[in-house]
Amino acid sequence: MRHLLVVLLTLLVLAPAAAATTTTVPCGSGSGSFSIDDSTHVVVSSTSSPPCAGAVVVPSGVVGIGADAFKSRSLITSVSLPSGVTTIGNNAFEYATALTSITLPSTLSTIGTFAFSTTPQLATIALPSGVTTIATGTFLGSGIASITLPSTLTTIGGGAFSNTANLTSIALPASLTTIGGQAFEGSGLTSVSIPTGVTTIDNYTFNSATRLASVTLPSTVTQIGDHAFANTTSLTSLALPASVTLIGSGAFLNTTALDSITIPSGVTVLRDQLFDHSGISSVTLPAGLTQIQYSAFEQTANLRTIMIPATVTAFDHDAFNASGVTSMWFLGNRPTLGSNALTLPGGCGQLTVYASGASDFDFTSPTPSAPTWSCFPLAVWLPTPAAPTATAADASAAVAWTAVAGATSYTVTSSPGSRTCTATAPATTCTITGLTNGTAYTFAVVATAGTGRSSSSSDSNEITPRAAASTAAATAAASQSAKTAPALRARLEPSRRSVPVGGEVTLVLGVRNAGTAAAHSVKACVSISSGFEVVNAHGGVLRHGAVCFAAGTLKAPAARRSAVRVTSRGFRITLRAVGIQTTRFAVTLSARGVASRRTVMRGSLINVTTGYAPAVTG
Repeated sequence: MRHLLVVLLTLLVLAPAAAATTTTVPCGSGSGSFSIDDSTHVVVSSTSSPPCAGAVVVPSGVVGIGADAFKSRSLITSVSLPSGVTTIGNNAFEYATALTSITLPSTLSTIGTFAFSTTPQLATIALPSGVTTIATGTFLGSGIASITLPSTLTTIGGGAFSNTANLTSIALPASLTTIGGQAFEGSGLTSVSIPTGVTTIDNYTFNSATRLASVTLPSTVTQIGDHAFANTTSLTSLALPASVTLIGSGAFLNTTALDSITIPSGVTVLRDQLFDHSGISSVTLPAGLTQIQYSAFEQTANLRTIMIPATVTAFDHDAFNASGVTSMWFLGNRPTLGSNALTLPGGCGQLTVYASGASDFDFTSPTPSAPTWSCFPLAVWLPTPAAPTATAADASAAVAWTAVAGATSYTVTSSPGSRTCTATAPATTCTITGLTNGTAYTFAVVATAGTGRSSSSSDSNEITPRAAASTAAATAAASQSAKTAPALRARLEPSRRSVPVGGEVTLVLGVRNAGTAAAHSVKACVSISSGFEVVNAHGGVLRHGAVCFAAGTLKAPAARRSAVRVTSRGFRITLRAVGIQTTRFAVTLSARGVASRRTVMRGSLINVTTGYAPAVTG
């Protein structure tokens, strides 16, 4: 008996395992089929000969689509997944080149890598709320033009939307915290707003997204990776939040439309090729910057003037090679120069170096003493004049300014037109002629002394020259119009009078109506040039260097017996000084029924000591 039992057990051990069973389901067109594992209830494969084709309907009871299940099935046109499916495996529909639609159930929670890669006909998809991650390459090279992302999404993997040329917009949910490298590389995005919570714009995230013109970054971003915005040839401006402390190599390489940018105060190194071949013409560098690495500004043909902080000690090789720079203003001593750091198309005569008499630039000889600086003219840097005041006349303007210590002459330049007039100290007025009547102008003044000069002042108040014969008529017409029109005024006051580099100042904006009719849908905008970065807009909308507020309706004084002033609540702007230089600002007001937007106030902040000197007009 015992012997028989041993034999039976031996036979059981040696018997082959039962083969896994599958159920075969025909594909939609009657051509080909797909198989479902009966034990796991997962679609595991589909036929290639005859090929699975047409509209595929996966039956109820299935819980997953396995890896590669429908990969390279180029005749599938649509897929319907039943409730209960939780997983789509890696490469499941990759190269399904005729797929135009897929229905995803609310039970779905996981989509594998490259699941819908290279599906050029798939234009629209909605991800259910259970999905938290879009894996690496999920929609790479797809035809996606519209996608709905769930509020549960936290991660977009590397290359997830790379080369999606039809994807022009995407609403990223507030839950998102991670965007992987190359996520939108080569996409068709025209604008994007990164939600608060994202801390890193990874390497190559938007590289070669050539239609990307507008990007909004949150205050949580601390790092911008290598080539993150490289080759975004439509990007015209980008406000970097104060939280950014690292900007990677080539981050703005070949951004040919990018005109100006302010580097946040926490950045200490401009990494290699940062603005190489970009269109940058104005850049504000932070006070703590120590190094400009190789090719950082190479081939920046539009760059003319740059202010170098006192903390910069080195220009690496090719730092400004073949750039258009014509003047460098040094707040400290001369940096060391790597090879070809300042090899310029115009040779030695292209660049003038401006430095303080307290620096180690050698003012006792015609050229700096260091051999690598020896070919550039050296000039003393005079203090920057305050904004001048202009008065209109017939085809001309009288411009006045405050004297600058040490200056021997002044040059005033108009904008537009670049008409000039000059004055020899101690004179502080001159008249610019040849202006066009009916055209609005502002003016800036530069102080000079021998080879020394100042940087350009802030703009003057805006004036419009008029022919003498028409001045009286225009005044009479304006007076008559004023009897039945709103008259908007603005006042901008700083919370402090001294703003050291790295310090903050809050501007308080007040708006009132001094006219005799109510002003409706009033909008007030404060534009701010480089030198300060916006830390908090306090309810205003920051876009392209301006903060705008909706002020609503302002009644006329006659209607309330006193001028109405907008309260400071919601009309404050907190700024941080990021470089030592003059910062220009202007306030523009508009209202329904008012013919056009009008600049009512200009002024400047100098982020060293007291320098706030607004000129109020209108």
